[in-house]
Amino acid sequence: MDPRRLFATLLPVLLVGCGDLTTITIGEGDIEPLVHDESYDLAEVPVDECIPGSYATTLEDGSSATIDLEPEGAVCRATFTLADVVLFDEDEARSASDDLAGREVDGIEEVRLIVEELHLARGDGSSLLTDPGLLGFTLDLDGSQVLTDADLPVSPAAPEVVVLPKATRDEVIEAVEMERAARGTLVLHLDLDVEAFGTVPAVIDTRVVAQPEVDVDVVDAAI
Repeated sequence: MDPRRLFATLLPVLLVGCGDLTTITIGEGDIEPLVHDESYDLAEVPVDECIPGSYATTLEDGSSATIDLEPEGAVCRATFTLADVVLFDEDEARSASDDLAGREVDGIEEVRLIVEELHLARGDGSSLLTDPGLLGFTLDLDGSQVLTDADLPVSPAAPEVVVLPKATRDEVIEAVEMERAARGTLVLHLDLDVEAFGTVPAVIDTRVVAQPEVDVDVVDAAI
């Protein structure tokens, strides 16, 4: 997920603090939605046999991810880990810090994602979410569960509201204060019935679209 315009939009608003002790919510119309598209190449990962171990795969942008396989009875748990995912870069953090002009960013009380779209698919585009070989999944950010298969389906008309973990909020605040990139760890767990799959996909495509919402204590933000 790449919240590219989040802080460029949010932080100038923080500077317009008011005298009322109140919390405002900034979201759609003020902050660009986050879009995360990624493909995982499983051609060299022995999912069919579920040989336990840790395997590296290269993503489309040239970065790498780790895939861990762990058999649990007849189920193969495949865990996809993207460490040091950049939430926003150093230049954006420096720009945000300049906009704050020495003010605190502790006015950010809560950050939520309104998940409007989530897809898991084979490389040919067919959905994995309805495949009998996929028994369940979870999506974690910084060690906290964000979504599970029980939350599906999601759509703009029926989104899933996810409160981001405190660790992510604190990372955002510290990154702006230190003028460095903000990073997180994204983990996707898939529970697979290999026999039911028939043919394990050589490529798994993922897509997540989410609208950020931020609650800001405008008094704290203006101090």
